[in-house]
Amino acid sequence: MPIFNYIGYDENSTIIKDRMKASDESELKIRLKDAGITLIDFKKEKEKRRSNFLAVSSRVSRSEFITFCEEFAIMLNTGSELSECLDVLRKQEFSTVFKNVISEVYEDVLGGSLLTTALRKHKKIFPEYFCSMIYIGEISGNLAGVLRKASDYYDNDQKIKQKVKSSMAYPIFLFVVITAIFFLLMIYVVPMFADMILQYGQEVPLLTQIVLGFSNFFVDNIIIILIVIVALIIFLFIFFKTKLGKFIKEAFLIKFPLVRKVKINSITTRFASSFATLLGSGMTVISAMKEMPRIINNEYFTKKFNFAIEEVSNGKKLSRALENCGFFPALFIQMVKVGEDNSALTQSLEKIGGYYQGVFNASLTRAIGLLEPVVIVIMGALVGVILLAVMLPIFQFTTAPLA
Repeated sequence: MPIFNYIGYDENSTIIKDRMKASDESELKIRLKDAGITLIDFKKEKEKRRSNFLAVSSRVSRSEFITFCEEFAIMLNTGSELSECLDVLRKQEFSTVFKNVISEVYEDVLGGSLLTTALRKHKKIFPEYFCSMIYIGEISGNLAGVLRKASDYYDNDQKIKQKVKSSMAYPIFLFVVITAIFFLLMIYVVPMFADMILQYGQEVPLLTQIVLGFSNFFVDNIIIILIVIVALIIFLFIFFKTKLGKFIKEAFLIKFPLVRKVKINSITTRFASSFATLLGSGMTVISAMKEMPRIINNEYFTKKFNFAIEEVSNGKKLSRALENCGFFPALFIQMVKVGEDNSALTQSLEKIGGYYQGVFNASLTRAIGLLEPVVIVIMGALVGVILLAVMLPIFQFTTAPLA
């Protein structure tokens, strides 16, 4: 609750300078009047906050965000006022940046702003999807329920992302090892044997000539190669941040056989869960569909899905529009159709979302299970070819008959 520094006088005309907590100016005047004090002037005391400059990170972790939603929903369910909830939340053990943002939202709400309006001032912290849900909760009077749905959605979304990251850790490690071994062999090991191989003065096998040529190229141009690699990584990193780059990357991943099912099942899971959440919060089908591209955040999906939005806007059934966009699995389309026909679309989407969560987990496990041996085989083949190229001429020279 804000603190006001005020000046007034009592019944004896004695000047009083003091400070008092009050939710706003009106409450301050009422409380002073009840105390027999006539207000002359007042000023809201500026809250002391830690500077964001000293914060370790300007980002808010997903776990913090989920906790914020859960605690917010619990307090609203107990009957607490919106401003009281925000006042408690801004004093919780969140990061400095998050606490400062919640404090600013709290002050805006005290000033008469809608919670949605206050949240949208901090787009880097509160996603548009979340703000849209809060808006529906405010106008429907079910803010606590919407916050609980948001908490469940973000918690589930976080688990999906964590599973993908943890599953990809070992294949990425193997790829790094392969790259390191390749450079080590080309720059140090092969040159050690090159002079010994060439000093025999006999014909060198073609495979050995090729490997020696690659090795000489790496040794002579190692600085340039490293610069090119770093420059390429930086270029790709920047390019994949652009709209065209995102589309190319995501189109490749969705069409690449090894990860195709994983990507489609992942997007289907997120789509079903978030679409059900929006519909369950009171949003119309068209409004919910328009939010989906921002939620899924996949340029390839967006390009396909925009046709579905246009078709539903023109009166076509959702299931038919989703089928025509050519992205979702047939089972998902059928479940949506059943939900539409039975006027239970939200429930149907929740069920199919839970089902595809399991399908996604299984497809991810299979993909990783295939990826690991592929990487190991590539590593073994690469090392084997280089060692064969080195040892083959040595074996030929040592077994050749003496003249």
